[in-house]
Amino acid sequence: MLDIAALEKSFGDVKALSGINLSIQEGEVVCLLGPSGSGKSTLLRSINLLERPDSGRIGIHARGAGFDLAFGPTHRGVGGRELARLRSHVGMVFQHFNLWPHKMAIENVTEGLLRVRHQTGLEAGNAATRLLARVGLGAKLTAFPNHLSGGQRQRVAIARALAMKPDIMLFDEPTSALDPELVGEVLQVLEDVAASGMTMLVATHEMGFARKVADRVIFMDGGQIVEIATAEEFFERPKHERSIRFLEAVLK
Repeated sequence: MLDIAALEKSFGDVKALSGINLSIQEGEVVCLLGPSGSGKSTLLRSINLLERPDSGRIGIHARGAGFDLAFGPTHRGVGGRELARLRSHVGMVFQHFNLWPHKMAIENVTEGLLRVRHQTGLEAGNAATRLLARVGLGAKLTAFPNHLSGGQRQRVAIARALAMKPDIMLFDEPTSALDPELVGEVLQVLEDVAASGMTMLVATHEMGFARKVADRVIFMDGGQIVEIATAEEFFERPKHERSIRFLEAVLK
């Protein structure tokens, strides 16, 4: 589904990503773990081209429409058509929801269906209604974001991403901006999405979620992939010294 080769990204003198090689299979749930500043968010933002990699390749192979994007001084930039094509396959949910504050929950979900998928108002409204009910917000269709809790806003954001029917979903610390008592409701929605067979790459600090749901865990530090293992192997038998120290710190 997703192939990444030799991906590099720097911000000035700071090496944010260094030699990232990663393949994710269809239907796989992969959790990105690591300390703050380890490169997890930069990797997700690079996959969706919210950050342009300095070099390397990103390949998406979905719905019979495989394509590869190459980056570096010898490659031309990614055009608007290629960017739109990539984002039609890749959905993303952010830490801070990124909802339109002046639009109701249902309008936040229908916007992409109307503008990008060119659905009719009836089609988009029906799809949004179903998705908001799926994430437990069937009674909040006409609520504006400032009348929703953080957990509810994040669930609207998840419904909005799912509405575009992506092949892979990227989640960038989806619970980090939430009060502790609201984390569980969002994690339950993520579990439901994973159970539906969606391919997912999730950057998270929620160790319990990663241990329960992830097929594989990728541990990052200093912009590099330090260890890749099944969730059971990583939490029970981590191999790298840096992974061991991380787990000792977060699980104590």
